[in-house]
Amino acid sequence: KETDYLPAMEEWPENKLLAFEKEALGFYISGHPLAKLSLVLEKYATSTTAKLGELADGGGVTLGGIITTLRLITTRNGKRMAFAGLEDLEGKVEVVVFPDVYDQEASLVRKETMVIVKGRVDRSGEIAKVIASQILPLEEAAELLTKAVHVNMATTGLEREMLNPLKRILLDHPGEAKIYLHLKTAHHGEAVISPGPGIKVKATPELKRKVEELLGEGTIYYSA
Repeated sequence: KETDYLPAMEEWPENKLLAFEKEALGFYISGHPLAKLSLVLEKYATSTTAKLGELADGGGVTLGGIITTLRLITTRNGKRMAFAGLEDLEGKVEVVVFPDVYDQEASLVRKETMVIVKGRVDRSGEIAKVIASQILPLEEAAELLTKAVHVNMATTGLEREMLNPLKRILLDHPGEAKIYLHLKTAHHGEAVISPGPGIKVKATPELKRKVEELLGEGTIYYSA
């Protein structure tokens, strides 16, 4: 008698495995889908779901998380709107997406989608909610929300071989974020200069990689 065996199967990708765990058990076992983006949440979210109750009613807030539940309804005017359960690393909150926002962001308002939600706090009920004004892909938060790009440089060895390639890199990544060069000297501390109003960049992973290839790891960072 031949021994029964299970056929070899490819391992599920992490996002699919976690989604199945959540669907079957109601919680994650192998990890949390937001864990790899925790630094992004820290930088661009102004609060967490656990701290919403401390914020003033009507105050602006930016949250990052994953949509774990979703209820769509049709209004009397025939418009679609949504009530989304947004989960971050500390808890969960209901996000109300009215028709004007839903019409623009419908592709992102889906279960298991990781997003940044900008909106205002609604404390009219027993539990705080968020009224969404904008929804963005969480993985693109740095590119879409960065207002300034900072580059650290030491004045020692600051020759044209370094400045000219840096300028080319910046010009090759045009966008809306301002550039600030932090020039560090041994005797005078740090001076911060801007290359000029005509040079602005988009804060992409490619820009970070190119600058760090030229100047070294950790020499560039983004701020909201």
